[in-house]
Amino acid sequence: MLEFFVHVLTSVIVVVPLWRLFARAGLNRYLALLAFLPLGVIVALFVLAFARWSPHAEEQY
Repeated sequence: MLEFFVHVLTSVIVVVPLWRLFARAGLNRYLALLAFLPLGVIVALFVLAFARWSPHAEEQY
């Protein structure tokens, strides 16, 4: 049971910042859910690194 809570806490710690980063970059913030896949965080970071960031992206939190 403790392992489940550790997994959920770790997921939240990773997904929430990615969610906000994708929103600020003007990308679909659901891409942050890639973090739930194996190696998904690496894919998400590559998407963020090589995407064109919209300077006037609408920030909706």
